[in-house]
Order: sequence, then C-alpha cells, then structure tokens
Amino acid sequence: MKTSKQQSISIIANCDFPLSTNGKYNIELGEWRLIEHSIFNARFLTTIKISDLDVIDDKIIRKLEILLLSIFINDFIPKKISHFEISDFGNFDQDLQLRLIGIFGQKPIVLEHKTKKALDSFSSIGLNNLMIKGFHDINYVVPSKIITELYHFLLNNQNITNSLGLIQEGYRIINKLFTNQFYGFFDEFALKNAILLIVSGLEGIFVKNSSSEISFQFSTIGSIYYDRCVDEKYFEQFDNVEKIPTCDFFDVLKKLYEIRSSIAHGNSNNLLEKVRKINEIFVKNGIQQIQIVKENNLRSIILSLFIFLQPHIIGIIFGAREKLNNKEIIKEIFSK
Repeated sequence: MKTSKQQSISIIANCDFPLSTNGKYNIELGEWRLIEHSIFNARFLTTIKISDLDVIDDKIIRKLEILLLSIFINDFIPKKISHFEISDFGNFDQDLQLRLIGIFGQKPIVLEHKTKKALDSFSSIGLNNLMIKGFHDINYVVPSKIITELYHFLLNNQNITNSLGLIQEGYRIINKLFTNQFYGFFDEFALKNAILLIVSGLEGIFVKNSSSEISFQFSTIGSIYYDRCVDEKYFEQFDNVEKIPTCDFFDVLKKLYEIRSSIAHGNSNNLLEKVRKINEIFVKNGIQQIQIVKENNLRSIILSLFIFLQPHIIGIIFGAREKLNNKEIIKEIFSK
C-alpha cells in the first residue's frame, strides 16, 4: 500500500486500568484521549502523521505514562500500558511497519484470557484505595482538574516522574503479592524487587547530592518534606490514617533505607529486626492493623508495612510537588 507522509495513523493504547468504583472518567490530555474503560481496563486513542514519526520517538508514549501516573497519585492504584494497536498496520510497507514497531512494539500474538486479565488487574488494586473516603461513592472519579494539574507538573519534572514510575511499579508488585499471598507460591524475589523499586524511587526524589552520606540525606530530607509539606488535612480523606510525628517518620525512612541496602548487597539475614523497628513505630502511632500480623511471618509484615506507608509516601509527592526541586531547603539543611 502506497502511503503519504501526511497520512494519519490511529494508535490505540490498551492499559491495565483497575478501578474500585464504577465512575466514568472523561480524559483528554496531551495527545491522548480516553475512548473506553471498564473497571479493569482502558483504551486511549491518539492520531499521528507519518511525517511526524522521526520526531515522535517514545515521547508520545511517555505522555501517556505520565497521564496514568497522575491518576495513581490520587487513587493509589497502579496503572500500566499493556500493548498498542495500530490502525491499518497490515497495509503498510515493511519499512513503515518496522518504524512503528520500533516505537509502539508489536501486538501480542496471544492475548491473555479476559478472566485472567481481570483477576490480575484486580489483584493490583491494594487496600489503600479502599480506605479513601471519596471512593465510598460508587460513582466517584478523581476530578479532572487535579489530574490535569499533576499531569503538567510531572511533564515538566522528568526526574520526579522517573522516580514516581519506580514507586508505582513497586506498589503494583506489593499489591499483587498481598492479594495472592495465601494462594500458591509466594515470590520472595518479587518482594525484594518491589522494595528496591520503591526505596530507589524515593531516593531519586530525596537525595540531591550523591557525594554526601546518602542514608542521612534520604531520611533527613524526606522527613523534612513530610513535616513541612504534608498537611494533617491530607489524611482526612482516609479512614483511620493520621500523620506520623516527624521524628518517627525520620526513623521509618532510616530503617527503609537500611532494608534496601541489605537487599541490594545480598544480606537479608537481619531484615526482621529492621522491620520490627518500623512495626513498633507504626503501632505506637495507632496503626493497629499491623499488630494482627504474626511476627514470625516476615513477608506478611513487610507487605503490611509498605501498604500502610503508601499514603505517607504519596502524600509527600502530592503535597511537596512544587518544592521537591527547591534547593533552598537542601541548603538550609546542610548549612546547620
């Protein structure tokens, strides 16, 4: 089929888009428009000209990833692009097909069964979404104004976007492990990978100078952002979630980084003691849910801790977003 450089191609992105309500989103940001979504999946549409392929690269996909991250900050449910469909793909010449595959990948030859895909998507919802009071309304959706504001912020702050992407992927794994922990094989390596992703994402946000002591920066800067930028009112949207005292949150971050370092260096023997310290801090601050977990079941304790930490972690990104690149805070900390 002969093609013109001005010819337009429709691209549909199929996304894992789990929701805990029946609310209907109406989203059009950047080049992407939501055209269909169910409680587990969503399809976004964009149109490009063949002449633009040389300058598009993967930026158009990046914008969709940012859009999904903008919703994740608000509903705590990880979202992910599954695959792309390209209109009239079979009618294009081989060179154009290869260029399109280079950007959008190839559609899976065998698609997952709908039931399996739905169950897999459901398992990534997690518990924190269920604690958000707004989501008690079966028709609730995150307001478009908030999604738009966060989208433009992340679009202009790629380093924070990169770090948030790691955190989202880490929580996607954590949520699935938590949902499936009582059924079949438990993947210890997946749990360790999730911890590395989440803590590395936070490190990318908190640590501004790798030549200084990283653990100190991680816990100090993170706890200061938490103290100054996460308002008590932020936690009013949740059932039974309150702000942790700054000194305790400093200790939580310190132990989190120690856990990450132990895993990264292949020394997991002392994880239980570090995890127990975080558990003690949480229980002291009224997070009673963790007390019901058997203390000899390390993996369950770790999963619970990370799940109940999520509102506090995301709260920093949400509340401090305009200050995360503010070097004045960093100067103030290290001048004392």
